[in-house]
Amino acid sequence: MKIIALVLLLLPFALFAQNDIKPMKRKGVMFKLVQQRDIELSPTTGKYGYTIVIKNSKGEAVSNVNVHLIDVDNKIKYQTVSNANGEAKFLVDSGSTYEIDLEKQEAVKILTTKRVKYGSETVELVYKK
Repeated sequence: MKIIALVLLLLPFALFAQNDIKPMKRKGVMFKLVQQRDIELSPTTGKYGYTIVIKNSKGEAVSNVNVHLIDVDNKIKYQTVSNANGEAKFLVDSGSTYEIDLEKQEAVKILTTKRVKYGSETVELVYKK
């Protein structure tokens, strides 16, 4: 009876647990660099819009932070700088896995997009100097 209760208690965690995606090993990998300044997110076939909001530990927007979105599957490094609102915007291919780098912090977060005609997402991250 105790085993059944334990299984029922842990079942929701097993069903809805996120996959543990490990960061890409980047040593020796040559990335194509793509600058993404002043991106406007709008419906574009086959593209996905990411707005990454950078905040400090007090919840305040942090500007002028170098932000990279690394396309793990296609070895592309998208690069921009956070604006006055702490936003870094990217327009990338859908259906790929991306790692977010902040300044010298690699793979702060790992995201996977579904293959869609267009989608967008906002991710909020805390920047630690």
